[in-house]
This record gives sequence, C-alpha cells and structure tokens, in this order.
Amino acid sequence: MGTDSTKSLGTILFVDDKDLILESAKRYLANAAFQIVTARSGHEALKMFNHQTIDIVIADYKMPDMNGLEFLEIVRERFPSVRRSIGTGYMDELKSIQTISDNLVSNYFKKPWDYTALQQELEHLLEIKKQLENDQLMETLGEIGILPTLPDIYNEFIQAVEEGLSARDLASLFEKDAAVTANIIHIANSAFYGRSKTNSLERAIITLGFHSIQSILLILSMKNTFDRDERQEKYLQQFFLRVSLVNFCFLELHKQIFDRSLDRLDTSLGLLYDIGKVIILQCFPDRYQEIAVYKQNHPDQSFYEAEIALGYEGVTHNELGAYLLRWWNFSDKIVELALYHHTPEIAYEGYRPSTRVLAYADALVTHLLNLYPNPDIDFDSFIRDPIDQQDLEYLTYLVYQKIKQHQDSTQVPVN
Repeated sequence: MGTDSTKSLGTILFVDDKDLILESAKRYLANAAFQIVTARSGHEALKMFNHQTIDIVIADYKMPDMNGLEFLEIVRERFPSVRRSIGTGYMDELKSIQTISDNLVSNYFKKPWDYTALQQELEHLLEIKKQLENDQLMETLGEIGILPTLPDIYNEFIQAVEEGLSARDLASLFEKDAAVTANIIHIANSAFYGRSKTNSLERAIITLGFHSIQSILLILSMKNTFDRDERQEKYLQQFFLRVSLVNFCFLELHKQIFDRSLDRLDTSLGLLYDIGKVIILQCFPDRYQEIAVYKQNHPDQSFYEAEIALGYEGVTHNELGAYLLRWWNFSDKIVELALYHHTPEIAYEGYRPSTRVLAYADALVTHLLNLYPNPDIDFDSFIRDPIDQQDLEYLTYLVYQKIKQHQDSTQVPVN
C-alpha cells in the first residue's frame, strides 16, 4: 500500500483479529492527519514491516495464535524504533500480567475506543515524534555516536520481575554487582525513604519498591558508563539529590492537590524526567560547564532558562532526555514530562495535570536549593498555587530536613 502524501504525520498500524474493529478504525479515523494500515494477525503484521514504514503499532491484546504482548516482543526485537501500544478491553487483566513497566508497551488504549479522543492522542504522539526528530537535535545526537543502550543488569531485573521473582531472588541478582548493591542500600537508607536503616539488600528492595528500583538502576547505569572527574562527580551527586527531592515533592503535592496518591506506576516519574542533564554531562561536558557558569552568574534562572539564553533551544536537556526515554520505549507519559516539564501548558491534555504538578515541584526544589540553608523564606517570591502557604511552609520544612540529612551523610554541597 502506498503512502498518502496528505497524511503527513506518519503511519499507524492497527493489528486485530476482528474485521469490525479494523473497519471501524479506518472509517472513524479517515480524516486524521496520519495514514492507517491494518493487519488481522501478528504474523500478517510482521510481514508488513518489510515494505511499510510504521511509526506506531496498536495491537489487540487477545488474539489467537499470537497475542498482542507476544507480537510486540517480536516488534521490539526486530523494529525497536517503532512505538508499541496495546488496545484492550481487559485492562485489569493486562495490568496484572504487566507487573512493572518493562518498556515493551509505551501506552494502552482501552476499548471501546472514543475515536475522537484516540485521534487527538495519536496525532499528538506523532507530533512529539516529529518534534524529537528535528535536524538540530539529530545533528546533536549524531555527535554522541551510538546511543546508549539499557545495561544487562537493568534488562535482567525487568525479566526477573516479569517472571515474578521475589525480593530475595532480586537481591541475588544485584549481589553480582557490588557498586549497584552499595548504591541501592545507600539510597534505601537515605532521607527519602523513611528512617529505618538496613544493611540488607533484600530489605532495601522492599523499601524502595520495584518501580523506584527500575528508575534508580537506569540512573546508576548511566553514571557508570563514563569516567568522571571530581567536578563531574559533584554535579552527579547534586543531580541525584535534586531529582530525589523533586520526586518527593511530586508525590506529596499530588496527594495534596488531588486528594489521592499517585498510581504505583507513576511513583518514580520524578526520578527520570531530568535524565537529559546526565546526557549533557556525559556527552557534552563543556556545554554542561558553560551552563553551570551561566547559572552561577544568574542564580535566579533555571538550568533550562540558561540553556535557552545560551542558544540551545531545541536541543535542551528536555529534548535530549525525552528522545532517549522514547528510544528506550518508556511510557509516553514520562517522555511527555521530560519534554514539557518547563512548559506544561503545551503538554497533552491527558498528561497536563501531572506535568503541571511536576513543573511546580521542579521550580519549588530549585527555589529551595538556591536559598538553603536560609530558614527565612519569602514565600511571596514564589507562586503559592496550587497549594496554600501553610502547606507550602510544611513541605519546605520537610525538604530542608531531607537536604540537611543528605548533606550530613555525603558532605556534598547542595548547589
């Protein structure tokens, strides 16, 4: 099937064993800004990849011979750049199978579909893809060479969780890497995860939870992929302090604003949203130092604002981090948060509330780190919405306590 030149955003492949579903998708999405191709089975769909450029695939979960997850596993292996999605009416069953985000599925589209909403979301995803493939960003990524891949221990961890292994089994897996073991125990004993101390790796895994372990492993693996001088090591320590604080504030703010805790799949979003800074520190250390010097001279400006002022618009840590998270097929939600946490007003409507809360947490932590250890904070200098001043003062107290505990244990300057 040839490509329709009017469908400029890309091509989406629907895979479903029911003709009615496929025909409905083609009919209701006929005016969308993307091309639709269809297949009635995973086997038929795999043949289409040989002669058709596919940007996003949406596979039905329950199909005979090869179910949606089995099909997407093959797509991940053979065509890793394709975004992989599941369409299902069995969301509870599917999520019970997928005990952790394993980067196999980037998003879920629950059936029956609201085709208007589905079209808007798919067009938005393709627009994000287009934004993350601009010439300047591609040129910058080309300077990196081969993009970093997820490390073996990360992939082993994901597979172990998929197989339902216990915390004790996971501890045995991590014990093969002394550095990972030490870091996990250290983080579990930090101010961000309660007051009880442990030297047990198994207990540390239970304390942190699978999703936090997943994010921490990713950050630790990136830290361990390059040699660092003393200055870079200090920056990395500050980075981890900062994202830990932001993640803490993100969780607390979400409870205050929405009167409910975050879904367990989202409890570590605040650890990954700024991963682009690690990419810059690793691959473009001179740029990172340039930004750091600019910030020292302009303490009222954020890292992102410094990047824009220095001419890096379009290739900031936002775009670099979002591209890499998308490359690894992390959820579209974390890709969006990485890309828009400084501009939440243009995030996808479904992710906008979370993006706004994360943006607030990011700005608040930046504000408090710049002022620490000054106890006399002028709250009028910081926007109090979306929480009142009393709640903001209490949250500030908690943040300052965590900064102090961190500094007492590491002796690393906070900024």
